Amino acid sequence: MKILSSSVSTTTFSRAYLQRAWETRSTLADNERNGFAIFFYLTVTGHVEATMVELMERRLMYTRSVVAQHRKGNFSWGNAKEEPDYPTLPIHDTLMSLVAHFVRRIDKAPLDALIELFQDVFAVQLPNMLGDTHQDLKALASLRNVFAHGRDLWLRFNQDDDNLLSLEKNPLQLPAQRLLAAEVLTTLQFDARTHRDFQRAFFSDAAMLYFLGKAQEVENKLKGVLAFIPEKELPLMVSLPDLSE
Repeated sequence: MKILSSSVSTTTFSRAYLQRAWETRSTLADNERNGFAIFFYLTVTGHVEATMVELMERRLMYTRSVVAQHRKGNFSWGNAKEEPDYPTLPIHDTLMSLVAHFVRRIDKAPLDALIELFQDVFAVQLPNMLGDTHQDLKALASLRNVFAHGRDLWLRFNQDDDNLLSLEKNPLQLPAQRLLAAEVLTTLQFDARTHRDFQRAFFSDAAMLYFLGKAQEVENKLKGVLAFIPEKELPLMVSLPDLSE
């Protein structure tokens, strides 16, 4: 019995709500605004994850189709005098199994794992492909890991005369460094009296718009990996909204 299926990416709904919520953010109390920022980062990161999954599933769909055409083929192997043909069915079955293996892993993988799988499926190195925005992708993954699991926003301070903030081994370290490079943060020299200014920076419009812009850059660069002509013909999911106005 054949089964028909239908699906829609859940990022379609969160993306639509993000645009409406952004327009009304000024009405939120401080704690509500911080909660909105957390939703914002999770939505943006989730959209990048969904884009990576969609691209990989598309490549694997066509990989399966190409491999299927060689199910009953033959492979020549031997010396110059005698080149017998061998059925390719065993190799076909192995390749199909490998495709299925990737599909299963992609379906359950978090962003860090998706990055590794994406490189394997498309035979690319994301640091080379994304350039400097690869660091922003890693920063978004760090924020996602903190916010998605309800982790504490913890900070440590050096025990000396200055008592300055130490970001060593802190999941906020890379995101903070990216915001510093973008001049959203002007310094990382915070102490016990000013550390709340450091935390508030991540919930600011400037920080959210910075990471949104970088996620859009990542999305556009990822879509450029589709090089097989047939896989370019199907439409891709709607991109992240432009909230910069």
